[in-house]
Amino acid sequence: MIVRVVHLTILPSKINAFVDLYTKSMAQIRSTPGCLDLSLLRDVSDPNRVTTLSKWKDLDALEAYRASNFFRSTWTSAKTMFADEAEAYSYTVISTTN
Repeated sequence: MIVRVVHLTILPSKINAFVDLYTKSMAQIRSTPGCLDLSLLRDVSDPNRVTTLSKWKDLDALEAYRASNFFRSTWTSAKTMFADEAEAYSYTVISTTN
């Protein structure tokens, strides 16, 4: 399993628009083959800082999503709302508890 963490700082005037865009996109992202889970998190000390957390079956599934037209168009729209560059990290899950 791959966990993808993307930290974003959003322009204060665009935070509501970003949350709306991402929330409306979540169903389609979740329906992407290999997407296991998806969350949008907001920093408790900085309301303009959000993190997307997604879990993928494997790296191939994540990369297929990132190569999709849906991702490209959504990312293009979202980038206009960024106050700073995105920070993205991918992790392989070593251990978990359920």
